[in-house]
Amino acid sequence: MTAGAQQQFSVVRPLFRGRGPGSLEDAFPNPVVWSSSPPGIISVDAQGNVTALAPGTAVLHVRSASGPMQGSTTVTVTSQALTSISVNPASLSLPRGRRQRFQAIGTFADASTLDLTGIASWSSSNPALAGVSNLFGSQGLVQGLNVGGPVSIQASAAGINGSASLTIDPPSAEAISIGPQLATINVGQQQQFSGTATLSDATLQPLGTANWSSSQPVTSIDNSGLATALSVGTTSITAQFMGVTSNAATLTQVLPLTKVSTASPFAPGCDLAGPGGTNYLNAEVEPLLVIDPLDARHLVGLYQQDRWRGGGSHGLITAVSRDGGATWSHSMAPFSRCEGGNASNGGDYLRSTDPWITFAPDGTLYASALSFSGVPTAVTVSRSSDGGSTWSDLATLITDTSSIVGNDKESITADPNDANYVYVVWDRVVYTDSSQETVAAGPTWFSRTTDGGAHWEAARPIYDPGAGFATIGNIIVVLPAGTLVDFMVTYDVHASSLQVIRSTDRGVNWSAPVTIDISQDIGVVDVKNGAAVRYGIATITVDPQSGALYVVAMDARFSGNQRDGIVFYKSSDGGVTWTPPVQINRAPNVQAFGPSVAVGTDGSIAVNYYDFRQDNSDPAVLLTNYWQITSHDGGATWKEVPLGGPFDLLTAPLTGLGYMVTDYEGLVASGDSFISLFIMANSGDLNNRTDLFASSTPLPSSTPTNGHIEVNPHPRSPMELHQEREQEEGPTLFHWF
Repeated sequence: MTAGAQQQFSVVRPLFRGRGPGSLEDAFPNPVVWSSSPPGIISVDAQGNVTALAPGTAVLHVRSASGPMQGSTTVTVTSQALTSISVNPASLSLPRGRRQRFQAIGTFADASTLDLTGIASWSSSNPALAGVSNLFGSQGLVQGLNVGGPVSIQASAAGINGSASLTIDPPSAEAISIGPQLATINVGQQQQFSGTATLSDATLQPLGTANWSSSQPVTSIDNSGLATALSVGTTSITAQFMGVTSNAATLTQVLPLTKVSTASPFAPGCDLAGPGGTNYLNAEVEPLLVIDPLDARHLVGLYQQDRWRGGGSHGLITAVSRDGGATWSHSMAPFSRCEGGNASNGGDYLRSTDPWITFAPDGTLYASALSFSGVPTAVTVSRSSDGGSTWSDLATLITDTSSIVGNDKESITADPNDANYVYVVWDRVVYTDSSQETVAAGPTWFSRTTDGGAHWEAARPIYDPGAGFATIGNIIVVLPAGTLVDFMVTYDVHASSLQVIRSTDRGVNWSAPVTIDISQDIGVVDVKNGAAVRYGIATITVDPQSGALYVVAMDARFSGNQRDGIVFYKSSDGGVTWTPPVQINRAPNVQAFGPSVAVGTDGSIAVNYYDFRQDNSDPAVLLTNYWQITSHDGGATWKEVPLGGPFDLLTAPLTGLGYMVTDYEGLVASGDSFISLFIMANSGDLNNRTDLFASSTPLPSSTPTNGHIEVNPHPRSPMELHQEREQEEGPTLFHWF
């Protein structure tokens, strides 16, 4: 108001405070009492007629004469005359039900401006379409009531008017809720999501076509909300509609226990060698599993098919899944005659063993094997450029024809930082004579390719543990910065230790060994009858994000050397120093063996192993289970779930080191989940003693032990553990895994 001017004020009350159609205010019941403060700026009479006395700001009060209801507004008195009012925004489209506060800016004769939003009198040219509030504290607040327009929203003060144009559009989405909130489906299955949109006019609308999305590439989802599980993992599902994003629903996708192996493709006599001892037709052992770094749906396993009692197998089978493990096809590289090996493709060998496989970062597959005919023995490599469907001729890294030399336990690792580099490492044991009873030397040997497998460097020793000592179980992992770490077990007649050597130049030079620990492994037996059990090798993995190294091994120290358990080591400095061992198998009262380890993208750790916790007193069976434990805190705590069993291990193939399902099993991370590839015996089925299974989800069974306590009555020395190889019936000896 300008000094000297008068303005009639009236009292209204709000009819509602929420959303919905209707007028915003109504007349206030009389009588009322008017007053103002501070004095000297305005005066007000009993009828609400205000006179501006002097420049300043005052508060005009009103209260009911007969009750507690009251209200107030601000009055500003200026010395200059108001010349115009602008209402902002000048033009607006507002969805039905939504609110928007307009602002009134007054311009005076001296060109000064003042916010008049709380002073002006507001009105709508069409209250049925849009109402506007004059309630103190919400002056200029407009709500769209019905679709239409334009509507003029006006602000008036001191006889001056201003207006803005408003159009009321159909209601828009304010919030979206989708469900189900939690769902679990198998790989290859589908899950329908649905949703409801809360609109600006408080109505609910079922969500039809929307922009649905998955936070992880493990799932595809269409615009109707139909999700398809492509691979194992957990993802967040959201929907976007009218520019609003929904809450996130969690979809977990699992691979149920799935049989991977089939009946043997090999005919008896396929090795063209005539009778050669006991062959376990249809029996699979010793699998390994890798996952394509370019496609989590692409899984490839490699395993021994038709295990011989005296060592090796008819051949190594490649199992390929391109749908996350739901279905599998099979192929083979020419590692032996049964696999199509001959003199021209490099595979003219009676048997093959020690399957190992790796993916290069460009998706190329490399597989390695020990191919042998008693003598000679060879470390061989094959490459696949089509994901495992077909395989190249063999590259032979070393061949030994001497009866006092044996190659063993090779492994192959593609450099995750450069697809040109692939590394192969193994132990080459030299004996004092052809009886192969006494080790003279057993250094670690190494070869690599620097051109994606086109050529391989000449094999050479990279570590010699000394006279009378040998290495076994060499495995190379690559740290994020590129350093190679070769893990191994070194042993002689009296002792064995877990060690690593390191290379910072991709295998050209290697460090002195770092000893992780002195092993106290005593082997595994059936305590009811003393029968030996093939129990596996220690192994290593690396966290591809942090570079942390984890080793799992068998060790008996925590039971006072009465039985093997699974122990866990960690290095946070690239293998230079290691934590003391911690026993991690959940039933320490029984023997545990065959550990595998992997790390998820979130840093979680999984360890798989076999044990006898559900065995009984019947000497005719050896009931065995397969377990997985996971840790989300670097190995401080673990949670266990069952993956397989119980099954009778005495049905499995019998070898010189005992009943065999494992030297190692397959375990890979798929995002923050894990996929396992493992062997179980088909209890009592002597025509099909074992099969290969894949799984990412626990069985619906419990984990408790039956309470029995096992004591190994026949602990073995390091040399017995690592050099007691399968002895074939008859004069021929096969001293290799």
